[in-house]
Amino acid sequence: VVGRYRFHIVNAIGKVFHSFDFLENSSNQTALPQLSTVQQLRERNGKIYFDSYPDVDAFKVKQVASSKIKMIYDINEGSFEYEMKYPTQYHENVYGYNFLYVYSTFNEEKEKFVYSFPADEKLYVYNRNHSDFDSFQAKSKFFSLHSTGMTDLTNDYQNYTRYYVTHPSYSYLYYDKYRKVYYRVALKANSLEEYNEGKGWKNASIIILNENFEKIGESEIDEYVAMSMAFITPEGFYATKADPNEEN
Repeated sequence: VVGRYRFHIVNAIGKVFHSFDFLENSSNQTALPQLSTVQQLRERNGKIYFDSYPDVDAFKVKQVASSKIKMIYDINEGSFEYEMKYPTQYHENVYGYNFLYVYSTFNEEKEKFVYSFPADEKLYVYNRNHSDFDSFQAKSKFFSLHSTGMTDLTNDYQNYTRYYVTHPSYSYLYYDKYRKVYYRVALKANSLEEYNEGKGWKNASIIILNENFEKIGESEIDEYVAMSMAFITPEGFYATKADPNEEN
């Protein structure tokens, strides 16, 4: 169970038998563990792996560049460490807070973590210890990224939200173990007019790649689908249609 900076291990009847406070035990940086339908923790050989969202000012490139974004908790030692930094373009450009989210999946057969970053066309493939990685091109055919980042560096919610909505990006990443393919969600930009009219969500496409990260297809989605709640079964990839204006 993850809540803010705290992590608890509970048994089948809900009894807490281990707790850890990431904030109290951090010496160099702090970050919020991310846990959701898509951002799942992974346990391997007594270690638990979390994606995280670093406590940084997104408008200060040096802070973003120095941040490590993978949290690895050692159950036996009761300690944790941070690994893995943002890709190079995050060391050179400002993209705002919405572009700092990390999306990942795990290939159990190959024991590989795969990462998707909003401002990067590539996917990054790490070994379990995050000591080595490869990268593979996995871009959408429907857009090219804005490589230079933000020019208006006003740290204001409306400013960085407008930039996010009116520029393309990448988000969720899934591995389908039944068909041995990856699904990467690409988000197309809205026009400034659409943003001003209240459209805060972006139309998506799904990029399909084989196990060797070779692109084998891409499908557009013309309506709003809640990709954060998608799941995979032997029958296929399922995502939920939703009303983007409905809070629930």
